[in-house]
Order: sequence, then structure tokens, then C-alpha cells
Amino acid sequence: MNGELPESMTADQWLKSQYKSNPQMVEKVFGKNKARLYAEGRLTSKQMIDQNGRPMTLAQLMERDPALLGFGGAVSPHPEAMGGVLLQ
Repeated sequence: MNGELPESMTADQWLKSQYKSNPQMVEKVFGKNKARLYAEGRLTSKQMIDQNGRPMTLAQLMERDPALLGFGGAVSPHPEAMGGVLLQ
């Protein structure tokens, strides 16, 4: 694909297809961890945007849904406490 959204696809369908062929592009847009969660279907593009239309950080998403990364409980901002997961 060349970066243009075909009329027959939604933005989400296009992004998922881009992740398969060009994961670096999607990682640049979302950040590596959010792109992985998105590709796995654990996070939608709509979930990544707050009520004012601003992108949410991974820490904000985890605050909203502590089970997002499978940890449950309180969110720690320290990568070493998160098993080395970087918050992007």
C-alpha cells in the first residue's frame, strides 16, 4: 500500500493491514506498545483518543483499564515495576 486509504476500507482496516506490511509506520503513529496492542485487537483507535480528541498515553489507557496489559491493579509509572514495558 502507498499510504492512501482505499474507499473499500475503514481507517481501522487500513491501519491493521499497514501493521502487517509496515509495522514501523504504525508504531511511529501510535508508539510501539500501543501499536502492538492495537494489532492484537486489545485496543481500538477510538480507545486511544480522549473525549476531547487528544491521543492518550499508554499510562492513561492503563489507568482507564488496568487489565489492558494483563497486570490488573494499580498502574506504576516505573518501567522496571511493569516488567520493562515502556509507557508511550
